[in-house]
Amino acid sequence: MNTVFLHIGYGKCGSTAIQQFAYRHFKKNAEIYLPETGWWQEREGHHHLTNNLDYAADKAALYHQWTLVAEELAASNAKHGFLTSEQFCFMRPEQIEVAHRALRQQDWQIKIIFFVRSQLELALSAYLEKLKHTPYQELGDFGHFISLHKQAFNFQLRITTWEELFGTANLIVRLYDRRLYPDVVAELCRILDLNLEITDDQSAANTQINQSMLPEFIPLIKIMDEQMTSQAVTRAHYIAEITKLSSQFKTCSSGLGLFAQEMDQMIEYYQAANDIFAEKFLTPVERQTLKRAFDLPPEARTSKR
Repeated sequence: MNTVFLHIGYGKCGSTAIQQFAYRHFKKNAEIYLPETGWWQEREGHHHLTNNLDYAADKAALYHQWTLVAEELAASNAKHGFLTSEQFCFMRPEQIEVAHRALRQQDWQIKIIFFVRSQLELALSAYLEKLKHTPYQELGDFGHFISLHKQAFNFQLRITTWEELFGTANLIVRLYDRRLYPDVVAELCRILDLNLEITDDQSAANTQINQSMLPEFIPLIKIMDEQMTSQAVTRAHYIAEITKLSSQFKTCSSGLGLFAQEMDQMIEYYQAANDIFAEKFLTPVERQTLKRAFDLPPEARTSKR
């Protein structure tokens, strides 16, 4: 094996499409191998190797798990290895150090793949995804969500330890924007230098997986959550119906324009760090695209991609 690629996130940046594609095509592939060790669940390529993100890491258990992954990769005799989880970018420095130490036992080149997205879109998309599975009373409004998770969307902070351990030259970053990369799976194949044929069905799935809700439905969800007495099955049903409606009315959404105050706060918080990150990791076109997203007036921030 020559190279191991770690796709570390973000979620809401094509991660589900990447993971499902990897499962279909990299599982026990002679050219690029997706190890089974650490799978989140059967039929998905999502690796649950982050241990516990909330408490002190059990380094011995985590090191053992990463060592098993390394051994499976070595035994595969494939040219390359591939690991993927949107949770990797949230690993604490000591967890990343454990992964680095386990993988460095082998004479492999390690490449880190990181898809990012304008925080203005990313944070709202993450909030709406969380709202699918969390009652509004528990999650709170979008402003509360941002106040709790500001650091989670700081690209420079997320990548710092990866850069320190694996080296700047081994980081591959893409700005997730469909105007630049219409098909995230095709872009992944270009990064991996794979000559895999992508069918029309697979390409279409790339735009249909894990559909988002529109923010206009937040007040309705709030009312439903407050009035529902039994949420076990019923909530899942009406969330599914709202998601379907969202796909039909996507072009009518005001999107980010509904959250002018929150957007202004995010711009103030992220802009300086983004400039540093973009100069180091993004292409000139990607830098301009990210900057343009932050320069738009509130009424123009519709997030319809």
